[in-house]
Amino acid sequence: MTSDSGEAAGADAVSVREADAPVGLGPAIAAVVAGRHLSREEAARAFARIVSGASSPVRMGAFLAALQAKGPSASEVVGGVDALRDAMIRIPATDPAGLVDTCGAGGGRTPTFNISTAAALVAAAGGVRVAK
Repeated sequence: MTSDSGEAAGADAVSVREADAPVGLGPAIAAVVAGRHLSREEAARAFARIVSGASSPVRMGAFLAALQAKGPSASEVVGGVDALRDAMIRIPATDPAGLVDTCGAGGGRTPTFNISTAAALVAAAGGVRVAK
């Protein structure tokens, strides 16, 4: 099996900090399709490749579809969170206590209205500093 970059892929687990290693999503896809739960480190590496854009859209879709079909484990969710936290850009705030965060969970299967965005707009119109 080859990585997204065309290099030979290994199945060894590495930390999310090593996500730029030439190991693609292939091993993670194969493991999930086989019904195996990924370790936190394996999941972090896979999600880091997705967040960084280092994998093709086809491989990203295959990985996410396989994960959804299998059902994500706690270690896979935590690994995904690790990758997102490593990728996020922290924005310094001079007065973080003076900010209001209206971010909702979103993405659920229930067809609902995204009230957090509407609440953020109303609060901002009223002069409240909003972090969204």
